[in-house]
Amino acid sequence: MNDYLSLMEQARQAEDLRDWKTAAQLYTQAMAVSQKARTMRQRRERLNLQQRIDFCERNART
Repeated sequence: MNDYLSLMEQARQAEDLRDWKTAAQLYTQAMAVSQKARTMRQRRERLNLQQRIDFCERNART
């Protein structure tokens, strides 16, 4: 879980710097770490992560 939190923090920092490609990669890594999600809260969190990844990837293309 600590890896997950660390990756999330790094991704947020990358977003703050508008480094969209790095942010998308870090969010993707965080999602991979949390693949074992079983509870509804964790599933919702993973959906939110996917939305953040999509957002960052769209911004990286512009």
